Amino acid sequence: MGFGSSHTTHATRGAQMKHRVTFEWQHSVGDVLNALIAAGLRIEFVHEFPFCYWRKFPWMRRGRDGWWRLRRDAGAIPLMWSVRARKNGG
Repeated sequence: MGFGSSHTTHATRGAQMKHRVTFEWQHSVGDVLNALIAAGLRIEFVHEFPFCYWRKFPWMRRGRDGWWRLRRDAGAIPLMWSVRARKNGG
């Protein structure tokens, strides 16, 4: 668990937050997938995407499609991912 305090938010650029205390949990891909498996689900696929829905880094650029991407010279890393899992026998 993380604990932080910030005066601004990524949701609205330049907006000031009145209540600035945040609680955050980071879960690795392995944590999420293992939790799904432990719950009896079967992993059907995992997809990685080189874009995300918000500007995580100041050097990101927003495409015409609305997704945020790293500049080409910044390298290629997954910024978002999805998983589909089903209950066994379902």
